[in-house]
Amino acid sequence: MEELIEYLISYGVLGFITAYFLCNDYKDRETYRQFMSELMNKVNEHERRITALEDEKK
Repeated sequence: MEELIEYLISYGVLGFITAYFLCNDYKDRETYRQFMSELMNKVNEHERRITALEDEKK
């Protein structure tokens, strides 16, 4: 957050635009990380269920 304020102070309007894009990029990456974590948890859960079913067949 301090970096965003420094951009605003140092670069004026250009700093504001840069800060805006940096903030959006950070939020997008945060959302993407959350999505990927949830997806990996689902994949791991699915893999455990498949392994359990395969073990039952043996």
